[in-house]
Amino acid sequence: METVDVRDQRGLAFFRVHGGGASYTGQPDGWHGRGGKFKPTNNVDLPDQILLRGQSLVEPQAYKVLIKIPQWVRDEMIKP
Repeated sequence: METVDVRDQRGLAFFRVHGGGASYTGQPDGWHGRGGKFKPTNNVDLPDQILLRGQSLVEPQAYKVLIKIPQWVRDEMIKP
């Protein structure tokens, strides 16, 4: 993933909460020591939407996907 943006249930947006670098090692399995970078984010409520953006290593294009988190999933997140 190149970047992850989150909008919480209050409508506040948090940009680039996670980012990573793409690399091609010729080995399709595992992370090969290249994890992503997280930035500290404070005062974030339960997520309402998550936007993922990834760059293709083979094609000159980026892919985006928007994941909407339903209320029942947020309810499950707060159960003990």
